[in-house]
Amino acid sequence: MVSRFCRAGYAFLNLDYIAALIIDLHMKTYCSIFCIILHLYSFAQKNFVPGIIITRQADTLPCLIDYRNWEKNPETITFKRDINSVEEALNAGQVQSFEITGKDYYESAVIWKDIQPVEFSQLETEDNNRIVKDLAFLRVLIKGEKLSLYQLVDEKEHYFIRERNDTLQELQYKVIKDPANPAMFVTKNIFRDQLKKYTLNNQTTKKVLNKIETAFYKEKDLANIITLLNSKVYYSSRATLKKQKTVSVFAGGGVSYNKLSFSGSDKSLNVLDFPATAGYMIVLGADAFAGKGSQKLFVRFEVSYRRSSFKGTATTDGFFPGEIEDRVYEIEVSSVNAAASLLYTFVKTGNSKLYAGLGGGYNFTTYPENTYTITNRTISTTTIKENYRDFDNKWAEVFLRAGFLINKHFETGLVVKIVGGFGTSADVNVKNPYSFFSLLYHF
Repeated sequence: MVSRFCRAGYAFLNLDYIAALIIDLHMKTYCSIFCIILHLYSFAQKNFVPGIIITRQADTLPCLIDYRNWEKNPETITFKRDINSVEEALNAGQVQSFEITGKDYYESAVIWKDIQPVEFSQLETEDNNRIVKDLAFLRVLIKGEKLSLYQLVDEKEHYFIRERNDTLQELQYKVIKDPANPAMFVTKNIFRDQLKKYTLNNQTTKKVLNKIETAFYKEKDLANIITLLNSKVYYSSRATLKKQKTVSVFAGGGVSYNKLSFSGSDKSLNVLDFPATAGYMIVLGADAFAGKGSQKLFVRFEVSYRRSSFKGTATTDGFFPGEIEDRVYEIEVSSVNAAASLLYTFVKTGNSKLYAGLGGGYNFTTYPENTYTITNRTISTTTIKENYRDFDNKWAEVFLRAGFLINKHFETGLVVKIVGGFGTSADVNVKNPYSFFSLLYHF
């Protein structure tokens, strides 16, 4: 009984056995199911995470906020008082501030903002002060003893400063068409002069002035300047983001679905029929994240070991009339692959996410088995040709990748090669499409 269970356990752990089961499902069916799952999952876009809301009545409300890593500042926020509560919504008129714990902090405020466009296709030829009043959630970038910095993104980026408890003022940045040449534009960095007045009596005036003179109208530059202008900083969004995980190391493995065929003038290869086969891979890699909050854009670097075997067969006429030959070509492909992928998170729900993207890799390949066997049935002779063909030891590939990360640690994914192959010469063209199904663990 014990030995029977041992044999069963060995079969379960044997990668070739698992791969054979995967291939029996037929790859097209699997891909269809995978696409349906992606489609259904895209509707599950709620992302309730811990947060705190301060209402207009100064009530503190610990809750779960539906955090969307907003590219534009939200007009309303959706929240639950606890995991089993119904969803509620509040707007900027009902909330003083809210915080996504460890991620983002917003305050509501009445502002005067410049709505003159800065996109080249919408530029105007004159500097018009198109100022409107608004009530909005402002993302807090810096809360300082002297100055605080806020961000609003709607049709364009706006940055506001507040000196202690004074009113908010927008840092001005304008772009207009050059009146002398409408194909060109003129940039007015008015915000630099606005910031210079706060450098008086500052101990690091020279350093700050240099940063102001070269600053761009963007979060990083402005946050650095406001930090230097404060003797004390109580809150910094950049410091908060630095505490978030920026690299995720993973390891795992997978099985592959492989096809192989030959074309060209080498008829000894063209006649062979190669059934789909299973392969396996072992992978080690890391994800490097960009962006704030849920880190939608990330780059994946990985090194993997891949192995697959093929056996092509054919029955043909022999050299002399009436002879019958059985031809068998066995080739094993063993590769170390270094790859990088640019990936984007389309949906993030809590600690789970759905991503997809494009990648490229470079393979260092050997062929441990490369044997062509011809058996002449008529005269009962066998010819064995070792190292039958020379194939590329180094070759590149491009692939599509998609997958799920489940509960921060477990990931399942699919890689489909779209370009690349291990050998093409004057008389042989190799076609080797494959797909990998992987299971990974993020540490």
